[in-house]
Amino acid sequence: FFFLMIRRPPRSTQSRSSAASDVYKRQFLNSFTEGHYHRNLEEFESSEILRRTSLRKKQHSDAMIAQLIAFTYLSLAQYEESLRYFNECSDILRDLYGERNQIYLSNRQNIGSVYMSQQENDKAFSYLKDLGKTQREILGEDSPVYMDTVATIAAVLLQQGEYNRALKHFKPYLEFLERNSVKQTDPNYAIVHYNIGLCFSRLGDYTQALEYLNKCEKIRKASVGTNHPDYAQVISEINALNQLLSNEVSTKELKESVENIRQRFGRNHPNYIIAVIDLGHAYYDLNDFKKALELYMEAEEISRRVVGIKNHTYSICLNNIGMVYVDLKEYGKAMETLKRCEAIQRETIGIKHSDYAITLHNIGRVLLEEGKYGEAFEYCEKSMEIKKRELSEDHPSIAETLRNMAIISYFFGDLQACIENFARCAAIFKKTFGENHRKYLIILEVMERLQLRQTISLSEFLNGSQYQRYDLQFGSVSYTHLRAHETGRNLVCRLLLEKKNLPAS
Repeated sequence: FFFLMIRRPPRSTQSRSSAASDVYKRQFLNSFTEGHYHRNLEEFESSEILRRTSLRKKQHSDAMIAQLIAFTYLSLAQYEESLRYFNECSDILRDLYGERNQIYLSNRQNIGSVYMSQQENDKAFSYLKDLGKTQREILGEDSPVYMDTVATIAAVLLQQGEYNRALKHFKPYLEFLERNSVKQTDPNYAIVHYNIGLCFSRLGDYTQALEYLNKCEKIRKASVGTNHPDYAQVISEINALNQLLSNEVSTKELKESVENIRQRFGRNHPNYIIAVIDLGHAYYDLNDFKKALELYMEAEEISRRVVGIKNHTYSICLNNIGMVYVDLKEYGKAMETLKRCEAIQRETIGIKHSDYAITLHNIGRVLLEEGKYGEAFEYCEKSMEIKKRELSEDHPSIAETLRNMAIISYFFGDLQACIENFARCAAIFKKTFGENHRKYLIILEVMERLQLRQTISLSEFLNGSQYQRYDLQFGSVSYTHLRAHETGRNLVCRLLLEKKNLPAS
């Protein structure tokens, strides 16, 4: 019975907007390009103190100091402080230039980005939709400011699990960048490729996903180098997909990614949590369940402190811990943990999200292990109902649930339904992974034995009789492949850097 991991929270990468004044341009870009976010706070702290103690009228540079501090707090996942400084920056810009000025309108987008980072998706979408309407009316549809907001709306949709809608927003943004001859080393160009790759990955089109992610990798390698956390994240994403498609599992590069991100962000950051989760998955795939549990527990502890328990990232930590408990045959702990996960997801992402379907699926796995076939089938049906609504009919996750329903049908004695579901599952696996992939081969073996009316154990359904468990634990494969949200790194402050002296419109 397939047990599904949620690889990463459904959080996407935002487009970069807004900026710094020329006075701070060099130190700002250097610090962010190198990923030294704590250094930013130290560099701007003295300027902030001087600004607040000054009795003079607020100037453009005051807005820039507030904005730089806001971006730095955003990069460090200190959202309330970030929001406070972005609001202060907006107030100064409004007083200087008026509410119809593009500098002011650009900075307002950053407030929506903070809401998104806090996973307040409905609030972020509503705010950005209203802002985009205003920007379009004042600045026009081909304005960089408006298009940045379109890209951020797309990121919110991706985070909400609305992948096709997100693609419909990301693709016009990519066309806009290409139409305006934006340099391919521009971080926004890398970001949109990254996000489109995430959408295709989530939709189960791994070939398309790798095409966009590999393009992002080349851009980031050229623009920020191989030691930057942005590069480490896209490499981790590509590795996860390659491992899924090839059955090859490695921890080396993931360990390097974890250490790189720890050095840049520290342990108390969402991106470090996701890096640890990714490494845990690699150990899980190698059947080192104790090491996987240790890493999942570390991610859960940090997540509880940093983002709180009413957060989708935290629920994912619980899901993965529950997954390991199943393999350790501690079914009571598994059910308790997954039920907590389900309750949090019901509140945070809602019952229509595909990650919620994964959790229902996994609860069904526990019930099957306990021999409660009727209840297990009910959870499978609920999971399938969500997946059919949110995913394409040939998505690998659909196949995984079909596989589980086939196994339950077998134990109910309904051989015809069992074979039919396995056949549909095999067709999807063959299309997605190819006819030489272990997933497809196991299904073929099971179907041959069913035709011969041979008795099959639950373990053989999961792993096949010809395959050693240490090769790759079949029940651990994930289909989500989404990275942590990059909250504010590589900020390219185009408008305020290049258009500081624009007159108010």
